[in-house]
Amino acid sequence: MRIGKLALMTGVAVSAMAATGAFADENKKDTQAEQVVRPNLVLAQITPQASPNYSSTSELAMRVQALEDALVARDERIQSDRTRLSTLEQQYSYANLLYDNGRPTFQTGDGRFTMSLRTRFQTDFAGFSQDQKPASFAGPRDLASGMGMRRAYLGIEGKAYNDFAYEFRINVGGSSVEGLELSKAVVHYIGIPNWHFSLGIIEPAFQLEGTTSSGNLMFLERPETVNIGADIFGGNDARRGAEIGWAKADVFWPGDAVNATVYFTGGKSHSALGHGNGGDEQSQLFSVWATASGPTARPTWPGA
Repeated sequence: MRIGKLALMTGVAVSAMAATGAFADENKKDTQAEQVVRPNLVLAQITPQASPNYSSTSELAMRVQALEDALVARDERIQSDRTRLSTLEQQYSYANLLYDNGRPTFQTGDGRFTMSLRTRFQTDFAGFSQDQKPASFAGPRDLASGMGMRRAYLGIEGKAYNDFAYEFRINVGGSSVEGLELSKAVVHYIGIPNWHFSLGIIEPAFQLEGTTSSGNLMFLERPETVNIGADIFGGNDARRGAEIGWAKADVFWPGDAVNATVYFTGGKSHSALGHGNGGDEQSQLFSVWATASGPTARPTWPGA
């Protein structure tokens, strides 16, 4: 009886062990199958034929070529921009020679500095043909022919830093002085719209004749009454002084030009003689207001 039970239990144990081994073998086979299948799936994912964007090797080559072309175009554009920038930097430092209405003007590439050459020559000639007169003749017997240089201006003018302007002029003609006359040497600040502030040797714009440039006079000289009146107030000739002026167009009506200037002047640049009794007055303070109209009426500074 005991032998039968022992044999039965041994048979059950062997069957259980066989089932367990078979189950383990089956799991091992499944695991190996998954390991074999998974690498195949990975390879299938990275294969070009499996991607819809890369259907063939030729298409991939075309895409690579397009990318290379885009990089080349970008490099060419960058080089072109560098060339243009280098050209602009070079032009920034260059100086140009311009001819404004026949006047030579030097200008920097950025336009902040300019220098124009100014010249003006005005002369007159008188010739007389007169018979020989006896000593008893009461009239003029020896009228001399000759030529006089009324004005011989040499100078420069221009601007600096866009906010400053300058004028420098000498006169080697005229009958009032011998040799060289410094008729203008002034610096203007023009950084505020419609305003100018001037300091140096100035020529105040006083009276109508005084505000007319000598290049536009009907005759070579201004009337003597104008010169005397301007001299009394310290407004003629080249004088040491300062001025503050305001000028604007289209103030009261279209086409007008309003100018208002205040002057403080001292002695003349070419003479120690002043005005007044004894010629000892050297300091003057006066103002000038003017309004003009017409298509050519525009504010002008620092005067004529």
